Amino acid sequence: MRSYNATSPADWSAAGAWHTVPWSPVHGLHGVAAGATGPGAGNSSGSTGDSRDSTDISSAAFGGHSPAASTTPSQDGPGSRSGTTSAAPSTPTSPTSPTSFTSTAPTATTAPDLGPSPIGWLKSGIPYLPPTDALQLHTLDVWVPNHDNTNVPPDPLSPSSPSEAGGTWIVYIHGGAWRDPFITSASFAPAAGYLLHHAAEHAAGSGAPPPLAGLVSINYRLSPHPSHPAPRDPSRQARHPDHIADVLAALSFLGRVCIIKGGAVKTNWILAGHSCGATLAFQAVMHPARWKLSSSSSSHVLPPPRALVGFNGLYDLAGFVAAPPLAYAHLRDAYREFTTAAFGGDEDGWRAVCPASAGGQWVQEWPPTKKSVVLVQSREDSLVPWDQIDAMHARLADEGGVNVTVVESDGDHDDAWKKGGRMADILWGVVSEKV
Repeated sequence: MRSYNATSPADWSAAGAWHTVPWSPVHGLHGVAAGATGPGAGNSSGSTGDSRDSTDISSAAFGGHSPAASTTPSQDGPGSRSGTTSAAPSTPTSPTSPTSFTSTAPTATTAPDLGPSPIGWLKSGIPYLPPTDALQLHTLDVWVPNHDNTNVPPDPLSPSSPSEAGGTWIVYIHGGAWRDPFITSASFAPAAGYLLHHAAEHAAGSGAPPPLAGLVSINYRLSPHPSHPAPRDPSRQARHPDHIADVLAALSFLGRVCIIKGGAVKTNWILAGHSCGATLAFQAVMHPARWKLSSSSSSHVLPPPRALVGFNGLYDLAGFVAAPPLAYAHLRDAYREFTTAAFGGDEDGWRAVCPASAGGQWVQEWPPTKKSVVLVQSREDSLVPWDQIDAMHARLADEGGVNVTVVESDGDHDDAWKKGGRMADILWGVVSEKV
């Protein structure tokens, strides 16, 4: 197993890697720059080199049960979002009884006149490891709002640029059962477009800088997929802890060029993930010794995230395989297959890597004294049962010290990122401290 140290060699400049990728303007709601290509520009094959149309791929992640993955943004507008939400109060309550909640995130039936300037800017395919170590999937994408409403691209991560006071960064980790080559960092583009639109609305309506500093979506190495073999691509041969090591390396890169500047905290940030990306988000705040990684490979080089947000997350894989809910029993073999591919065949190891079943008091390894978790789940999810969020909520309530909010969303498993509107509403609410 190949491992990487998140600390860059002395001869590699993270800032230099940042500046090698140009800004592209984002004008629409879908977070994709006009004419852009690559992992962050809606290319369904990401950086895997597989050019097949994703509509020809059935259930790339869950062994035949998931709809085809596609990074083509949905055409739903800001006023077409539907569904209700429910949330627990500020202190943990019964994990099975979320209370009534109405989202306070802004919505619009028609887009305001924001002028000809782009609503934001995108850098796609930024390498977060040195060239000697970086593989095709060692990249991330960054979107920033157009704070100044100009046609001149900013560079807020440049050491020579002023910081955006008070802005929050959202860092997102995609799902795909640790192996789906058709779900990449680009899958965040629809939600990113809505978030940039929220920021533009905020600036146009109040004249004040939006609370959003920027958005990041991380790629990481994937485990082999039996339906889409890629034996010559080392980016597609990962086994735990490769996935979390890559996430921590990306966070370390962001700390050097973005969230920390000159040793000082520049902004605060939120860590979010969908499906197995939610698993990785929780793993990222645990001590790296759990994954047999050095502290230098840890996200702890960053100030800790002020909140974790999990969308349709996988929190107890061993529990599902041992006793799946009746309506999901047909997925047991698929879960066993992708879990074994990602973590090996030791079921004790599965328990150790999942946040709802990991041993010890891992919440204490997440440094801030004020910790917030938002757990988002749909009862219409055909791949992940509500039991997963119950298990996660119960674990957090048992450890204590965490402000937990449960949000009931709608739609099937991948609708969260394919449509993007509800995901953006929830994340904007967290940024605005309204969720």
